[in-house]
Amino acid sequence: MDSWTVIIRRIILGIVYVYLGEVSIVEAVVLNNPYPQEASSRRVFYGSFPEAPKTLDPAKAYNVNESLFIEQIVEPLLEYHYLKRPYQLVPLVAAAMPKVAYYNAVHQRVRDPEKQSVAYSVYTISVRPGIYYHPHPAFAKKPTGAFYYEAVSSHYLRRHFIRTERDFKHQGQRELKSDDFIYQIKRLADPHINSPIYGLMEDYIVGLQALNRQLGRVTSSQWLDLRKFPLSGVRKIDDYTFEIQIKGRYQPFLYWLAMHFFSPIPWEVDRFYAQPGMQARNMGFDWNPIGTGPFMLQENNPNLRMVLVR
Repeated sequence: MDSWTVIIRRIILGIVYVYLGEVSIVEAVVLNNPYPQEASSRRVFYGSFPEAPKTLDPAKAYNVNESLFIEQIVEPLLEYHYLKRPYQLVPLVAAAMPKVAYYNAVHQRVRDPEKQSVAYSVYTISVRPGIYYHPHPAFAKKPTGAFYYEAVSSHYLRRHFIRTERDFKHQGQRELKSDDFIYQIKRLADPHINSPIYGLMEDYIVGLQALNRQLGRVTSSQWLDLRKFPLSGVRKIDDYTFEIQIKGRYQPFLYWLAMHFFSPIPWEVDRFYAQPGMQARNMGFDWNPIGTGPFMLQENNPNLRMVLVR
Protein backbone atom coordinates (compact mmCIF):
# COMPACT_ATOMS: atom_id res chain seq x y z
CA MET A 1 0.00 0.00 0.00
CA ASP A 2 1.58 3.33 -1.05
CA SER A 3 1.90 6.32 1.27
CA TRP A 4 -0.87 8.32 -0.47
CA THR A 5 -3.34 5.50 0.12
CA VAL A 6 -2.45 5.41 3.82
CA ILE A 7 -2.91 9.18 4.13
CA ILE A 8 -6.30 9.09 2.38
CA ARG A 9 -7.54 6.24 4.61
CA ARG A 10 -6.54 8.18 7.75
CA ILE A 11 -8.39 11.27 6.53
CA ILE A 12 -11.52 9.22 5.87
CA LEU A 13 -11.33 7.58 9.31
CA GLY A 14 -10.95 11.01 10.88
CA ILE A 15 -14.06 12.28 9.14
CA VAL A 16 -15.99 9.19 10.27
CA TYR A 17 -14.94 9.72 13.92
CA VAL A 18 -15.99 13.37 13.83
CA TYR A 19 -19.30 12.46 12.21
CA LEU A 20 -20.07 9.78 14.82
CA GLY A 21 -19.53 12.32 17.56
CA GLU A 22 -17.59 12.64 20.78
CA VAL A 23 -18.87 9.42 22.39
CA SER A 24 -17.44 7.25 19.64
CA ILE A 25 -14.08 9.00 19.89
CA VAL A 26 -13.95 8.45 23.68
CA GLU A 27 -14.78 4.79 23.27
CA ALA A 28 -11.96 4.42 20.76
CA VAL A 29 -9.51 6.08 23.16
CA VAL A 30 -10.25 3.82 26.15
CA LEU A 31 -9.93 0.51 24.31
CA ASN A 32 -6.45 0.09 25.79
CA ASN A 33 -7.44 1.20 29.31
CA PRO A 34 -6.19 -1.53 31.69
CA TYR A 35 -8.57 -0.43 34.46
CA PRO A 36 -12.30 -1.13 34.84
CA GLN A 37 -14.51 1.28 32.89
CA GLU A 38 -16.57 2.12 36.00
CA ALA A 39 -13.42 3.39 37.74
CA SER A 40 -13.24 6.31 35.28
CA SER A 41 -16.14 8.01 37.08
CA ARG A 42 -14.43 7.80 40.48
CA ARG A 43 -11.64 9.90 41.96
CA VAL A 44 -8.80 7.42 41.55
CA PHE A 45 -5.11 8.17 41.11
CA TYR A 46 -3.07 5.48 39.36
CA GLY A 47 0.67 5.29 39.72
CA SER A 48 3.50 2.80 39.52
CA PHE A 49 6.36 1.68 41.71
CA PRO A 50 9.62 0.30 40.34
CA GLU A 51 10.26 -2.12 43.16
CA ALA A 52 8.03 -3.99 45.62
CA PRO A 53 8.36 -2.68 49.19
CA LYS A 54 10.21 -5.06 51.51
CA THR A 55 8.53 -3.74 54.65
CA LEU A 56 5.99 -1.11 55.64
CA ASP A 57 6.95 -1.17 59.31
CA PRO A 58 7.67 2.47 60.30
CA ALA A 59 10.59 1.33 62.45
CA LYS A 60 12.27 -0.53 59.57
CA ALA A 61 11.23 1.01 56.23
CA TYR A 62 14.23 2.82 54.78
CA ASN A 63 13.85 3.48 51.06
CA VAL A 64 11.78 5.64 48.73
CA ASN A 65 9.59 2.79 47.42
CA GLU A 66 8.50 1.97 50.97
CA SER A 67 8.05 5.60 51.96
CA LEU A 68 5.79 6.11 48.93
CA PHE A 69 3.15 4.01 50.70
CA ILE A 70 3.88 4.25 54.39
CA GLU A 71 3.85 8.05 54.54
CA GLN A 72 0.26 8.07 53.25
CA ILE A 73 -0.74 5.83 56.16
CA VAL A 74 1.19 7.01 59.21
CA GLU A 75 1.74 10.52 60.55
CA PRO A 76 4.84 11.64 62.44
CA LEU A 77 4.87 14.64 64.75
CA LEU A 78 6.10 17.16 62.19
CA GLU A 79 6.00 17.71 58.43
CA TYR A 80 7.40 20.13 55.88
CA HIS A 81 5.37 23.13 54.82
CA TYR A 82 4.11 22.34 51.34
CA LEU A 83 4.92 25.71 49.75
CA LYS A 84 7.61 27.47 51.74
CA ARG A 85 11.20 27.60 50.45
CA PRO A 86 13.66 27.06 51.95
CA TYR A 87 11.99 24.05 53.56
CA GLN A 88 10.36 24.72 56.91
CA LEU A 89 9.09 22.27 59.51
CA VAL A 90 5.55 22.72 60.82
CA PRO A 91 3.40 20.66 63.24
CA LEU A 92 1.48 17.69 61.83
CA VAL A 93 -0.03 15.73 64.73
CA ALA A 94 1.95 17.82 67.20
CA ALA A 95 -0.05 20.66 68.72
CA ALA A 96 2.89 23.02 68.23
CA MET A 97 6.58 22.90 67.43
CA PRO A 98 8.54 21.09 70.18
CA LYS A 99 9.98 23.26 72.93
CA VAL A 100 13.67 22.71 73.55
CA ALA A 101 15.47 23.36 76.83
CA TYR A 102 19.23 22.93 77.35
CA TYR A 103 21.04 21.76 80.50
CA ASN A 104 24.62 21.41 81.64
CA ALA A 105 26.28 18.42 83.31
CA VAL A 106 24.97 19.38 86.79
CA HIS A 107 21.36 19.71 85.52
CA GLN A 108 21.32 23.49 85.49
CA ARG A 109 19.38 25.29 82.78
CA VAL A 110 21.60 26.72 80.04
CA ARG A 111 20.34 30.11 78.92
CA ASP A 112 22.74 30.66 76.03
CA PRO A 113 23.51 27.34 74.30
CA GLU A 114 25.67 29.14 71.72
CA LYS A 115 28.19 30.16 74.39
CA GLN A 116 27.64 27.73 77.28
CA SER A 117 28.37 24.02 77.41
CA VAL A 118 25.31 21.81 76.81
CA ALA A 119 25.27 18.30 78.33
CA TYR A 120 21.81 17.39 77.13
CA SER A 121 18.70 18.82 75.48
CA VAL A 122 15.08 18.17 76.46
CA TYR A 123 12.37 18.28 73.80
CA THR A 124 8.86 18.76 75.18
CA ILE A 125 6.24 17.66 72.66
CA SER A 126 2.46 18.05 72.77
CA VAL A 127 0.09 15.98 70.62
CA ARG A 128 -3.19 17.34 69.27
CA PRO A 129 -6.21 15.70 70.95
CA GLY A 130 -9.04 14.23 68.89
CA ILE A 131 -6.90 12.30 66.39
CA TYR A 132 -7.98 8.68 65.84
CA TYR A 133 -6.36 5.62 64.31
CA HIS A 134 -7.83 3.85 61.32
CA PRO A 135 -10.34 1.08 62.14
CA HIS A 136 -8.57 -2.11 63.21
CA PRO A 137 -9.64 -5.35 64.90
CA ALA A 138 -6.97 -4.87 67.59
CA PHE A 139 -9.04 -1.99 69.01
CA ALA A 140 -12.38 -3.82 69.01
CA LYS A 141 -13.84 -4.22 72.50
CA LYS A 142 -16.75 -6.12 73.98
CA PRO A 143 -19.42 -4.33 76.03
CA THR A 144 -17.50 -5.46 79.13
CA GLY A 145 -14.43 -3.54 77.99
CA ALA A 146 -12.39 -6.65 77.14
CA PHE A 147 -10.77 -6.96 73.74
CA TYR A 148 -12.45 -9.23 71.22
CA TYR A 149 -9.20 -10.52 69.74
CA GLU A 150 -6.66 -10.63 72.56
CA ALA A 151 -6.31 -14.44 72.47
CA VAL A 152 -6.61 -15.48 68.84
CA SER A 153 -5.23 -18.87 67.78
CA SER A 154 -4.25 -20.32 64.40
CA HIS A 155 -7.27 -22.62 64.70
CA TYR A 156 -9.57 -19.62 65.13
CA LEU A 157 -8.16 -17.98 62.01
CA ARG A 158 -8.65 -21.15 59.95
CA ARG A 159 -12.16 -21.82 61.26
CA HIS A 160 -13.34 -18.30 60.45
CA PHE A 161 -11.56 -18.15 57.08
CA ILE A 162 -9.58 -15.08 58.13
CA ARG A 163 -6.86 -14.02 55.70
CA THR A 164 -6.63 -10.26 56.25
CA GLU A 165 -7.42 -7.78 59.00
CA ARG A 166 -10.66 -6.85 57.22
CA ASP A 167 -11.99 -10.39 57.63
CA PHE A 168 -12.49 -9.87 61.37
CA LYS A 169 -16.11 -9.15 62.20
CA HIS A 170 -15.40 -6.47 64.79
CA GLN A 171 -13.35 -3.35 64.15
CA GLY A 172 -12.55 -0.54 66.54
CA GLN A 173 -10.77 2.78 66.83
CA ARG A 174 -8.79 4.57 69.49
CA GLU A 175 -7.52 8.09 70.05
CA LEU A 176 -3.86 8.87 69.50
CA LYS A 177 -1.94 9.30 72.79
CA SER A 178 1.58 10.28 73.79
CA ASP A 179 2.18 6.68 74.94
CA ASP A 180 2.08 5.57 71.30
CA PHE A 181 5.10 7.72 70.39
CA ILE A 182 6.99 6.43 73.41
CA TYR A 183 6.17 2.85 72.39
CA GLN A 184 7.53 3.43 68.89
CA ILE A 185 10.79 4.96 70.19
CA LYS A 186 11.26 1.83 72.29
CA ARG A 187 10.72 -0.27 69.16
CA LEU A 188 13.70 1.52 67.59
CA ALA A 189 15.84 0.03 70.37
CA ASP A 190 14.48 -3.51 70.06
CA PRO A 191 17.18 -5.73 68.48
CA HIS A 192 14.46 -8.19 67.38
CA ILE A 193 13.13 -5.45 65.07
CA ASN A 194 16.56 -4.23 63.95
CA SER A 195 15.70 -0.67 63.03
CA PRO A 196 18.21 0.84 60.57
CA ILE A 197 18.37 4.13 62.49
CA TYR A 198 19.13 2.61 65.89
CA GLY A 199 22.89 2.93 65.34
CA LEU A 200 22.52 6.70 65.00
CA MET A 201 19.82 7.27 67.61
CA GLU A 202 21.70 5.37 70.33
CA ASP A 203 24.29 8.14 70.28
CA TYR A 204 21.67 10.76 71.05
CA ILE A 205 18.53 9.50 72.81
CA VAL A 206 19.40 9.00 76.47
CA GLY A 207 18.90 5.41 77.65
CA LEU A 208 18.31 3.92 74.20
CA GLN A 209 21.53 1.89 74.28
CA ALA A 210 20.75 0.50 77.74
CA LEU A 211 17.26 -0.49 76.59
CA ASN A 212 18.73 -2.22 73.53
CA ARG A 213 21.00 -4.34 75.75
CA GLN A 214 18.14 -5.18 78.10
CA LEU A 215 15.82 -6.25 75.27
CA GLY A 216 18.64 -8.25 73.69
CA ARG A 217 18.70 -10.50 76.76
CA VAL A 218 15.01 -11.37 76.35
CA THR A 219 14.64 -14.69 74.49
CA SER A 220 10.94 -15.40 75.02
CA SER A 221 8.92 -16.13 71.89
CA GLN A 222 5.89 -14.46 73.44
CA TRP A 223 4.83 -10.89 72.73
CA LEU A 224 7.32 -8.42 74.14
CA ASP A 225 5.29 -5.74 75.93
CA LEU A 226 7.60 -2.74 75.63
CA ARG A 227 5.50 -0.78 78.11
CA LYS A 228 7.16 -2.81 80.86
CA PHE A 229 10.67 -1.72 79.90
CA PRO A 230 11.77 1.75 81.04
CA LEU A 231 13.54 4.20 78.75
CA SER A 232 15.25 6.82 80.87
CA GLY A 233 15.46 9.45 78.15
CA VAL A 234 11.75 9.47 77.33
CA ARG A 235 9.14 10.56 79.87
CA LYS A 236 5.36 10.77 79.67
CA ILE A 237 3.92 13.94 81.18
CA ASP A 238 0.25 13.30 80.38
CA ASP A 239 -1.88 11.65 77.69
CA TYR A 240 -0.93 14.32 75.16
CA THR A 241 2.54 15.43 76.27
CA PHE A 242 5.93 13.74 76.57
CA GLU A 243 9.64 14.56 76.71
CA ILE A 244 12.67 13.24 74.85
CA GLN A 245 16.12 13.79 76.33
CA ILE A 246 19.02 14.09 73.87
CA LYS A 247 22.74 13.92 74.63
CA GLY A 248 24.39 17.24 73.98
CA ARG A 249 22.94 19.57 71.41
CA TYR A 250 21.72 17.85 68.24
CA GLN A 251 19.73 20.32 66.18
CA PRO A 252 18.95 17.92 63.28
CA PHE A 253 16.83 15.88 65.72
CA LEU A 254 13.80 18.01 64.82
CA TYR A 255 14.07 16.79 61.23
CA TRP A 256 14.04 13.18 62.40
CA LEU A 257 10.71 13.89 64.10
CA ALA A 258 9.27 14.55 60.63
CA MET A 259 10.14 11.02 59.46
CA HIS A 260 8.02 7.87 59.75
CA PHE A 261 10.49 6.30 62.20
CA PHE A 262 8.93 8.52 64.87
CA SER A 263 5.31 7.90 63.93
CA PRO A 264 3.12 6.39 66.68
CA ILE A 265 2.52 2.67 67.22
CA PRO A 266 -0.29 1.49 69.55
CA TRP A 267 0.60 -1.40 71.85
CA GLU A 268 -2.76 -3.10 71.13
CA VAL A 269 -1.87 -3.60 67.47
CA ASP A 270 1.64 -4.81 68.33
CA ARG A 271 0.13 -7.44 70.63
CA PHE A 272 -2.51 -8.36 68.03
CA TYR A 273 0.09 -9.04 65.33
CA ALA A 274 2.21 -11.15 67.71
CA GLN A 275 -0.52 -13.82 68.03
CA PRO A 276 -0.17 -17.27 66.42
CA GLY A 277 -0.95 -17.52 62.72
CA MET A 278 -0.74 -13.78 61.99
CA GLN A 279 2.66 -13.74 60.31
CA ALA A 280 1.79 -16.80 58.21
CA ARG A 281 -1.07 -14.74 56.75
CA ASN A 282 1.11 -11.65 56.24
CA MET A 283 -0.71 -9.80 58.99
CA GLY A 284 1.76 -7.48 60.64
CA PHE A 285 3.41 -4.08 60.41
CA ASP A 286 5.52 -5.27 57.48
CA TRP A 287 2.37 -5.70 55.38
CA ASN A 288 -0.30 -3.56 56.97
CA PRO A 289 0.84 -0.72 59.23
CA ILE A 290 -1.64 1.16 61.39
CA GLY A 291 -1.78 4.93 61.32
CA THR A 292 -3.79 8.13 61.54
CA GLY A 293 -2.96 9.39 58.05
CA PRO A 294 -5.26 10.32 55.17
CA PHE A 295 -5.18 6.84 53.60
CA MET A 296 -5.27 3.24 54.78
CA LEU A 297 -3.97 0.19 52.96
CA GLN A 298 -6.87 -1.86 51.58
CA GLU A 299 -4.91 -4.30 49.44
CA ASN A 300 -1.24 -5.26 49.57
CA ASN A 301 -0.21 -7.40 46.62
CA PRO A 302 3.21 -5.97 45.71
CA ASN A 303 3.53 -8.27 42.68
CA LEU A 304 0.29 -6.91 41.21
CA ARG A 305 -1.07 -3.79 42.88
CA MET A 306 -1.28 -1.82 46.12
CA VAL A 307 -4.56 -0.07 46.93
CA LEU A 308 -4.82 2.87 49.32
CA VAL A 309 -8.29 4.16 50.20
CA ARG A 310 -9.28 7.49 51.67
